[in-house]
Order: sequence, then structure tokens, then C-alpha cells
Amino acid sequence: MATQELKNYKRACAFWGMANKQYKQIFWELAQEYPDHVLKVDAYIVLKHERIWTKDGRPKKLDASNRLKALHDQLAEYLGLDDKAFFNVSAEKVSGEQECAVLLISWIKPMNVVDLLNTFKDTSESGIESIQ
Repeated sequence: MATQELKNYKRACAFWGMANKQYKQIFWELAQEYPDHVLKVDAYIVLKHERIWTKDGRPKKLDASNRLKALHDQLAEYLGLDDKAFFNVSAEKVSGEQECAVLLISWIKPMNVVDLLNTFKDTSESGIESIQ
């Protein structure tokens, strides 16, 4: 059963979608231009400072990933697609005055294991080694 906070969050996402219909058209134009690409969704969950941090500076027990699934569901509904198109996703908590979600949506080519290992190989100069 959804909490009142989750219901309010989903409602806010839906209102955003209704107020920003022009982004849906841009999305579909890009989908036609890059049919072999999938979506990368970086979500920055902006919350008031006191909701993220204790008075002595330690992180509070508030999981950004809990909000991520609800956000993906609403974004997929808004864009008219299945969230299986979200191949690369991340969430980060950010302290701010106004609670909101900031999204960075990119079209990416899906990786295969060779691409993945090459990514690690490229970072090996900085001391990060891949496990093979």
C-alpha cells in the first residue's frame, strides 16, 4: 500500500507531465532519430537538508532509490513507453530549499560485455582494475 508521501510524489510527477507536454514531442523526435539507442536516466532527488542529514552531519536513513522506481514509473507513463527502455539509471540525494527531482535523460547505445570491460580498461591508468 502506497504511503501518502508516495501518492503526493506521484501526483506531482503527473502534474509536471501535464504542464510540460512539449518535452514528450522532443523525446519522440529523438527516438526516431536514434532507433538503436536506449535511455540513461540520472535522477537527482532534491530534499531539504534536515531530511537528509542529522544535526551532527551524518546521513539520515532516507533511501533515494525508493523514490527512483516511482519516478521511473511516472516518467515511463508520461513518455508512453515501458520502463524497460531505461538501461542506465542512477539516483543521488541533493540538499536544497525546494524538494523536487532533476532528471538528465540521455540516449545511449546499449553496451555489451566487451564495451564494459573496455570501460574498466580505460580507467586502469587511474588505479582501477577490472576483474576478469
